[in-house]
Amino acid sequence: ILRRSYGRAVDIWACGILLYYLLSGRQPFLAPTKPEMFKLVIERKHAYPERDWKAISAHAKDLLDLLLQKCPTQRPTAAQALQHPFFRAWSFDSKGGDHGHSASESDQGAEFW
Repeated sequence: ILRRSYGRAVDIWACGILLYYLLSGRQPFLAPTKPEMFKLVIERKHAYPERDWKAISAHAKDLLDLLLQKCPTQRPTAAQALQHPFFRAWSFDSKGGDHGHSASESDQGAEFW
């Protein structure tokens, strides 16, 4: 969009776009045309409309806020993002095996995600 070279911070932002879509089923910057979408990306912060986000946890929204930071230098690295409480509620072994969910009581049920 900005026609500049990019690094890993753009990949982190893209992960935020994907996570937003996976959690809500909607794109964070939706517009009828590409130029209008680009304008939204550049000018507007993402939002959490109640109809799509009422059952989504504060941890998920906080992680998205970090991943979708406008300033690339303020975004976490992948390693830092994986230490976020959104991910830390799950325990995985070094081979990628899931050893179960270890969420706190406040994360139980529909609001975990």
